[in-house]
Amino acid sequence: MKYLAAIIAMLVLLSGCQTAPMETAKEPKEIMLQINDLPEGWTIDYEQITKGSDSYNNPTVSLEYGWQKGYRAVYKDPTESYDLMQFVDYYPLENVVKTFRGSIVPYDTQQELPDPKIGKISRAYKGIHSFLGTKYEIEFIKKNVHVLLTMDGENNYELLKNLARKVEKKI
Repeated sequence: MKYLAAIIAMLVLLSGCQTAPMETAKEPKEIMLQINDLPEGWTIDYEQITKGSDSYNNPTVSLEYGWQKGYRAVYKDPTESYDLMQFVDYYPLENVVKTFRGSIVPYDTQQELPDPKIGKISRAYKGIHSFLGTKYEIEFIKKNVHVLLTMDGENNYELLKNLARKVEKKI
């Protein structure tokens, strides 16, 4: 009987060791797209560590939900016609889903696209703005990380989805 209890205790302990961690151990910069993730000729225009007040989310919302750390970057295509922006923000697990809020730009027209099925939850938008033109957004959450990618250009949605999947694999 003692051996059976010891075996059960060991199995419970071992099964707990095999579960995936709920929070990422990676730093925000490690999750960012790198030159080798991008199409040939793209460059990193700028990148920086962010503060809660710099988060793409409303600063009050970010701080209210316990924003922990973040990073953002802007990438340019070879013709400098298109911008790709990436925002990565970390929150406590119990609050990260509360930060999932949808489109950040007030477009003239906006269309929610089918769920790209990236991370735990995700959504995508196509927006048309009279000044900014067409922009796509993909927002997703995986573990305790909230990611937003935006990209200019009428025909760049498939590229944006592929890049978002690369980011997801890094988390």
